[in-house]
Amino acid sequence: MIAGDPTLRSPGNIPGYFLRPSFSFYRPLRSLSYHFDYRYWGLNPFGYRLTSILLHALCVLALFQLLKTLGTGFRVRAGAALIFLLHPAAIEPVVYLSSRAELLGTLSGLLFLLAGARFVRSGGGGKCFLSLAFLGAAFLSKESFLVLPLLLPVVTTGLEKSGRYRRRGITAAAFLAAGAFAVFRFFLLPIPAGPDRLGRLLAYPQILIKAPEVFLTYLRLLLLPVGLSPHHPLASAPLPSPARLAVQLAAGAGAVLLLLSFRKRGQRGFPGAAWFLIALLPVSNLYPLSRIIAEKYLYFPLAGAAWLAAELLLGPDRKGARFRAALFGAALLFFLALNLGRQPVWRSNYTLWKETAARSAPDPLILFNWGLARVRAGDPAGGLEELERAEAMLPGQPIFREKIADVQGMLGRHREALEIYRELLEAAPASPQLLLKAGFTYESLGQDEEAEKLYGEALARAGAEGPGREARVASVYRELAALKTARGDFGRAAEFLEAALTLFPGDRNDRRNLALLYQRAGRPDKAREISAHLPEERTEEHLALFRRAREAEEEGQLQKAARLYYRALELEPAFAPAYFELGGLLAAREEYEAAEQLFRAGLELEGDDFRHHTNLGTILQLRGKYTEAARAYRRSLELEESFVARYNLGFLYLNRLSDPARARPHLEAALELAEEPEQKQRLTDALEEIASPRGQ
Repeated sequence: MIAGDPTLRSPGNIPGYFLRPSFSFYRPLRSLSYHFDYRYWGLNPFGYRLTSILLHALCVLALFQLLKTLGTGFRVRAGAALIFLLHPAAIEPVVYLSSRAELLGTLSGLLFLLAGARFVRSGGGGKCFLSLAFLGAAFLSKESFLVLPLLLPVVTTGLEKSGRYRRRGITAAAFLAAGAFAVFRFFLLPIPAGPDRLGRLLAYPQILIKAPEVFLTYLRLLLLPVGLSPHHPLASAPLPSPARLAVQLAAGAGAVLLLLSFRKRGQRGFPGAAWFLIALLPVSNLYPLSRIIAEKYLYFPLAGAAWLAAELLLGPDRKGARFRAALFGAALLFFLALNLGRQPVWRSNYTLWKETAARSAPDPLILFNWGLARVRAGDPAGGLEELERAEAMLPGQPIFREKIADVQGMLGRHREALEIYRELLEAAPASPQLLLKAGFTYESLGQDEEAEKLYGEALARAGAEGPGREARVASVYRELAALKTARGDFGRAAEFLEAALTLFPGDRNDRRNLALLYQRAGRPDKAREISAHLPEERTEEHLALFRRAREAEEEGQLQKAARLYYRALELEPAFAPAYFELGGLLAAREEYEAAEQLFRAGLELEGDDFRHHTNLGTILQLRGKYTEAARAYRRSLELEESFVARYNLGFLYLNRLSDPARARPHLEAALELAEEPEQKQRLTDALEEIASPRGQ
């Protein structure tokens, strides 16, 4: 969503965020936040995570200030803020970048309620305007915040009676704004072709039948936040039996009545309970959603639930005050322990889906995500096994089939991959992405004519009229340039990248890469012409950042070092040393996919260097790309003799590629160069094993 979206790179694209959807969703404020993150951090994930954490902190502060404005005591508002800060159900929207809309919408919604409450209490046209502006920002974050006008009169009920006319006025204005946005969003905004809406509506009765279980699951996750997961299998669960449905309906109705009963027992607790119920309306499957249960949907309802819990545990009643305070403290410690315990699991997609797959019943979506995580972590064979298991459990899913074909291609099984791509193209002939993949597979099989035909068709399909046409075409040109670069056809790659630049001329990275492609294609005159028109380089600044990064790495501050390397590359994308240093740092952190990309980019810029080829070979070996790793080691040895390359290549042939004959000369050469007794002993043992009848 970030690396693959060219519209995030230039400020000139900002108006488009508000005029058309992105990835079939209308999330203009999310796209805007990505844009500013990209401008400062590039593709360094640390910065995006930091932004999300800061947004979460601002939401906590906004809730605290809102409760202060509504007249709650310090203990209650501090307790509510602490629960909201630490509750484990808030983890997912903070760590999943695609959930940024939940944070932005919640912050805007809280500020709408805060400014609205101040207007109701003391008047002032500026406060009214500010409140409605924050309401609009919430709508532009996500459609589910259309419930905010329902919430304003509920939370401001306890304010001065003199403000009842102001309350009615601002509530009416909020409903008018919500109606105007709904008309624009659902009737006027151009929506690209997406899921079959008619089919989803036909399944609506079945979705409603699951609504009580959805509500009870959310309630359980709030009260006892254990078993949290990126995937809750309720969507694929069978429909409940009549008896089970009756029990669920009764339990859900009882929970709602209990929450609403706070109204009869006085004001205390009722606004928080009503907030929780109103905020759950859009996500309780009263509208057919593609995902029935997701923890991120609990983020805004959690603010109301935190208020309710704080009122019950820390309110002014003296009866049982010590016990309730002890219970509150124990709950906070429990939440904190769950948060800290889950942090290692959220480190990457690999750790997240490994944990989920290990403790969940076999589920096709879990297996699919676990398979993708294994592929990206350098285990394509193991990933393919999981993907095929997922496809066997839920056959006929195009996305499953496509990813299986992708991995088949990675493993060199091009004919099997092509068969799947052709099958998918019969069902979706207009997909530029599938056409490109099929074309590349044809090219891998030596059928260049068929490949060129499909490439041309992909461009034609991407150029069809509709929202985002320029971005689609530019994306296809970039992919074609990458494919041709991988094939060594630098002239054609340059032509494709130049075509992309005609659509997005301000992209400095593309211009730099274009100059390099023309240089490699034997056209230095063209390369010089393009380089002459690049924006002025800030040489001293990027060198200073690089030196600071090296110092931070030597001091063990690896996160800071990575951030500085990324910033140096943002200033000077052609600075090869930063690619190698950052690649080595990421490899040490076992982020092998990113490390491989950085080493390849550095080698393209700097040319041949035996050490970098050796390091690339080691990373490729760790990713399971054994043939490519052997090629990198051989290239290193062509440039300069080294023990590490001989040693690694010899054992790669012996243990991974099962080719003792090719392993022998490299192991023998490594034995001559070895200095450590342990190395000599291992090499001697390996050569004796090859010489034995079993080894032969």
